[in-house]
Amino acid sequence: MDIFHLNALGITDCALFELNERDELNCLTPTVHWVTDLVKVNELSLDIESVRSLFLEDFLIDASDCWATSLPANLTSGFWTETTEHESLRLEAIAINDGKGGRFLAIKNVNKEFAYRQQSLQSARELLLTHHAVISQQDYLTEKLQKALKEARECNGQQQAIRQTIHHLSTGVVILDANKQLFLDNGVARQFFRAQNADVCVHRLLQLIKDVQLDELFLSTLEERQTAWRGEVFWMNSPDGGRWLQLTIAPVMQHIHVSHWVFLLTDMSHIQHTSQYSPVQLDKDSLTQTLSRQALKKEMTAWVEKDENFGLFVIDICEFRKVNESLGYRSGDDILKSVAKRLHGFVGEEGRLARIGGNEFAVMTPVSAGNETALYDIARGITGVLEHTYLSLGSIQTTLSTNIGMATFPEHAKSPEGLMQNAGYALQFAKYAGKNKVTLFHPMHKQKQVELAEMEAAFARAIAEDTLDIYLQPIVDLSSGKLLKYEALARWKRNDEYVPPDVFISLAERSELIFPFGEWLLDKVCSTARRMIRYVPDVRIAMNISGRQIISQDFTGNIQTAIKRHGISASNLAIEITETSFINNLNTVAAVLKTLRNMGVTISIDDFGTGFSSLVYLKQLPLDELKIDRSFIRDAMTSEGDRAIIKAILGLAGNLNLQVVAEGVETGEQQHFLLDEQCVSGQGYLFDHPLPVEEIEKRFAAG
Repeated sequence: MDIFHLNALGITDCALFELNERDELNCLTPTVHWVTDLVKVNELSLDIESVRSLFLEDFLIDASDCWATSLPANLTSGFWTETTEHESLRLEAIAINDGKGGRFLAIKNVNKEFAYRQQSLQSARELLLTHHAVISQQDYLTEKLQKALKEARECNGQQQAIRQTIHHLSTGVVILDANKQLFLDNGVARQFFRAQNADVCVHRLLQLIKDVQLDELFLSTLEERQTAWRGEVFWMNSPDGGRWLQLTIAPVMQHIHVSHWVFLLTDMSHIQHTSQYSPVQLDKDSLTQTLSRQALKKEMTAWVEKDENFGLFVIDICEFRKVNESLGYRSGDDILKSVAKRLHGFVGEEGRLARIGGNEFAVMTPVSAGNETALYDIARGITGVLEHTYLSLGSIQTTLSTNIGMATFPEHAKSPEGLMQNAGYALQFAKYAGKNKVTLFHPMHKQKQVELAEMEAAFARAIAEDTLDIYLQPIVDLSSGKLLKYEALARWKRNDEYVPPDVFISLAERSELIFPFGEWLLDKVCSTARRMIRYVPDVRIAMNISGRQIISQDFTGNIQTAIKRHGISASNLAIEITETSFINNLNTVAAVLKTLRNMGVTISIDDFGTGFSSLVYLKQLPLDELKIDRSFIRDAMTSEGDRAIIKAILGLAGNLNLQVVAEGVETGEQQHFLLDEQCVSGQGYLFDHPLPVEEIEKRFAAG
């Protein structure tokens, strides 16, 4: 990596640093004059302690995580404004890890880009690129502010740092507390609202929310779903006219309650005004140059009016958010452009290709009526051209999975809107089935989607209102029956019936609910441990952790916070993970588990033997225990093969100094077999069913 490489990639007027083995940032571009206004460079080495930019200082904290991994990764800061003694700079920072030992920091001066864009307002494409940059910046700011506000519950210690960070931004920022009182704002927001003081700023912000019909019910929904919202709104804020705004609203959660609201505002009126004079360009997606969603709808309408039979394929790039998080938005954009190029080559002249969402594309192509074979052939062709490796910035390799929903005209709908909707239902059904799935619309998909949406909303309410329950099942010494620890099991009672755990946990895994649910479970397990210490001073309670949780940035911090808040020791907590939850993120998971184990948390592999069962991760992961899946125990007395697997697991665990828990022990015969094979501990109905915490406390109290 050198400055010429960056120039070839379009990264010009750039200060480039390389991180050496001593964690020093060596400057590779000492002639870049403006860099010394931001940092002190001693003998061509950046002095991190002397960074004068709070925004850059904050970014370097996240960059260190990017550099620490052994996997290829990119992190982009988004644009920010820095005022120095000599000039006003607009900058962007990029942390690069090529996965081969090369770790770099690039700080790019984007002043010229801004000037060029301001001079080119007649070009709709440039305006839409500006719009894309605004969205990327708002995404980045939302994530950073949410993280900063979560780190300190009262936020008193961080208020000054956050104020300084948002002071120089070109985006309006208003942060309210849970009671809708002003916590912080910046000058851009006050200028936008023409507010001389905090009260006026808050009043006009709330008036904006009311005027654009984002009422309290809407905010309550965001709080319930624990998710942010972003959109373009038109605000008629004066008799002479109004403004188009890019608005982001993000709740900051402390456990299951909102502690703050973050509002980001950018005036997009000039883009909307100029785009009115470039209607042709609006038919193109600015990033991929494919048809836009609106243009696709026009094409579909034309084909419907001609009564031509055709198929619609809606394609979702699975978990594309992870690509943006690990490689950065620029690399994500490069990959999306590559996806579009491959699909365009596959579709050819007869079909149509559009980008209809952030990571969704649509293909429309002629298909004869009732020819399902042809539909699936086309879907396989689409999957085939997208399944190969992609290269992004720094030659980082990425492999993508896809899901496809299909619908046909006129069989499944007679209007463009109906066809798009039904293809969407089919896509959702494919997503619930896993990855690389193809589904043709069926009327039952619509009903199923409605049911799942209702269940998801009900589960979100159950988490927010704390109406889920914790049951405990003991894990005991097989020879003596002595209690070793408990496993915590979540229970959800809906409409007077218990929803099976595999149903609501799978629902959470496929949505963003896995994060609030995981936080709820962690809090409940720690509070339960606090209660049980009265009866069993060295009690240990195990909980299952999702693979999505364990690779999230806040996971270890959340555990440390919960342990401290409830006044328990890390040794009172155990976590169980399944083999499939870490197979694609082995290095990241290994680092997280090492941190937790050093704290005193016990680590178990749950359902061992049903996943990949690779000796590689048994060697790399810091583990304490294997749990033999209940399916092997269930059939151990009738299946020689299952007995052989159990013996092999016990032998392997013994050689690796790992404890073993046999799950699903229901008979004395199973218990005796396990004891004969030197298995020490077990769990199952033979010893006790899962019970509410209150019931277990009553047993202890009764002696």
